[in-house]
Amino acid sequence: MGTWQLDGISCQLRCSRCLQPGDILNEASSHVVLYDRFGTNGVYVYESTTYNRYDRVIYALSPWSRLSGYVPRRYCSVCGVTCRDSCALSPSPCP
Repeated sequence: MGTWQLDGISCQLRCSRCLQPGDILNEASSHVVLYDRFGTNGVYVYESTTYNRYDRVIYALSPWSRLSGYVPRRYCSVCGVTCRDSCALSPSPCP
């Protein structure tokens, strides 16, 4: 599965304030990061990257400026979470 296919199994969130641990920030056809928590002027994320001379999975604070163009999304099948809540945009592929 590529980053361009994630919109078929997740819903777009209204804004980054709706992010919960385990949600993603996706730049379709380019890159995706796994959200953990908010930090000062950015978010802590897990990602597989070569950014800043890394070549592995890292946990780091990513500034908002680096994540410009990334879309906050939530996986459809997370237990206890729905994509029909006030954070989700419509339409959603989620049941």
